[in-house]
Amino acid sequence: LRLNANDRIRRYLYRDLCRRIRFAKEKVYITTAYFLPNRALLRSLTKAAERGLDVRIITPGPTDLPFVKWAAHQIPHKLHKAGVKIFEFQPRILHAKYMILDDWGSIGSFNLNHRSLLHDLEVEAVLTDSESLENMRKQFQVDLLNCKAWDAVAYEQSPWWWRSLTKILFKLRYWF
Repeated sequence: LRLNANDRIRRYLYRDLCRRIRFAKEKVYITTAYFLPNRALLRSLTKAAERGLDVRIITPGPTDLPFVKWAAHQIPHKLHKAGVKIFEFQPRILHAKYMILDDWGSIGSFNLNHRSLLHDLEVEAVLTDSESLENMRKQFQVDLLNCKAWDAVAYEQSPWWWRSLTKILFKLRYWF
């Protein structure tokens, strides 16, 4: 169990996550309710996909915070070019938070946004036993069945004002 009780621990846990993504060998599967990572995490995910890893991220379709989702529309566009597969969970608001990086998994209260990574008190359970990881992989596959793939063409064909708005909101992501 890991608790980000102070700034030093928060920074350590964040750097540990980026390091684990950088050194992953096969897969990076992430499910998160709010996906507004900073540059270092985006770079880690991009480089993992460019190295040929299977990088998949499930984000919410319906949302309780539309501005956060609108800001997040910039991210799939950037990651998609590198080969990261982005999915939107459709049936209802997604509040699950878990990830699988090869033979390491975590589940907890954290999101991949500025607040969770650097401000909010969060807890995660780290899982390394094969049975738990297999259960998490199965759940990820079940969740994927309830998702639709992010549509890069639709984003690129969206009105200029929409793309401009998402860029502005993305730059303001540290306040969401």
